[in-house]
Amino acid sequence: MGGYPDLHNHLLARYPAMLKGKITTSLAIVVAGILFVPFPTRVSEKTEAQFVFADGRPVPGLQVTQGWECFGLFGEGREKATTDASGIVHFPSRAGYGTVATRIVGRLSSLVAVHASSCANLRLDFSIDEPFRAVFSPPLYKPLEPFATSGSYLDSTGRDYFPQEKGKRQHVSISGDFMHNAKDIKVIIASGQANPQGGANGRQPVGSETNRTSAAAASRRSP
Repeated sequence: MGGYPDLHNHLLARYPAMLKGKITTSLAIVVAGILFVPFPTRVSEKTEAQFVFADGRPVPGLQVTQGWECFGLFGEGREKATTDASGIVHFPSRAGYGTVATRIVGRLSSLVAVHASSCANLRLDFSIDEPFRAVFSPPLYKPLEPFATSGSYLDSTGRDYFPQEKGKRQHVSISGDFMHNAKDIKVIIASGQANPQGGANGRQPVGSETNRTSAAAASRRSP
């Protein structure tokens, strides 16, 4: 009989300690989950780009590539899509993944290193064969200074358009903010070379169906 009080006291002393240990372990798991389990951050809204000739006709069958890369987060990739009968191409929203810990480190790094940050770089790329060229006429586009490295033309949303001549092909990269006004992308295709200030000779292809098909078919190969 005398042993029961000792056992009772032992159990009373032991269970609170076990309960405290379980609470501590549970809190540690929750904190670890908050700090080290990645969760998504949207880096791009759904993107819609339209390609039309100067007279308003759509450019179907044009292959467009979207590439994205995250800095300070995890996530990158490339996806190809082709313009539909309306000259429109669609891309879904994109997300980067990171933990609270990596985001804190990225934020601290941006304070130490000027060029370090937690952000994303998104880009659309397409190519056009001669005699067709994308044109960037004012006031829709503003030519950038020759020494600018972010692009050659700027649209009203602050997005950069960087055309390059590669033999008989024109390669165009579109970069900038794809979080806001992501659908405000419209590219004009004309026959003839665009001048350095973003204009064009204004001539349209003769025989709309033949030239429209050849323009789309010639541009399906993505660099």
